[in-house]
Amino acid sequence: MELRNAWSSYASLACQYRETAKRLKDNSEIIKKSSNIDADIDTKIVSQMAKEASLIADDLHKKILYSYNMLSEEELSLFTDRQREVLELRQKYKPKKVAEILGITSDEVFNIYKQALKKIEKYNKQKLSNIQIGLSPQQEKIYILYSKGKKYTEIANELNISINTLKKQLNRIKQKRVTNLYNFY
Repeated sequence: MELRNAWSSYASLACQYRETAKRLKDNSEIIKKSSNIDADIDTKIVSQMAKEASLIADDLHKKILYSYNMLSEEELSLFTDRQREVLELRQKYKPKKVAEILGITSDEVFNIYKQALKKIEKYNKQKLSNIQIGLSPQQEKIYILYSKGKKYTEIANELNISINTLKKQLNRIKQKRVTNLYNFY
């Protein structure tokens, strides 16, 4: 169980470092546009920090590759059968051999693998943010605003959607919550 948590931790950390790198890149652009005397120096420093955060995320990503067997049942349930197949073979073989075994291209192996990691990263991001697992990006926004106590009209106006769309999405969120609870037990 402890090993499974390590995999999940690597995925969480990779997600956090990627977000940090993105924020640093955004801040670098803001600094670049400022009229501060030291803007060039500050931009270089922040850009370097962003690169280092990205490198750390890449290293963590590599650890994830070798830690697939440590996933929890809940995390494994996120993958399609094809993703599971690629991930399991990837533990033993290089991408080219996996492609050969499955009768697909190396690019397809890479894309399937990348999609699986993105699922885990999203899952960990949602867990860290206390967001219900399995929501679409729009449902995440609705969930966050709704959980903050905002009214239907406020949420609909902020997201530029109709009240009917909002109600449908809230029903889907509630259905996913019931499904997740059912699958958990």
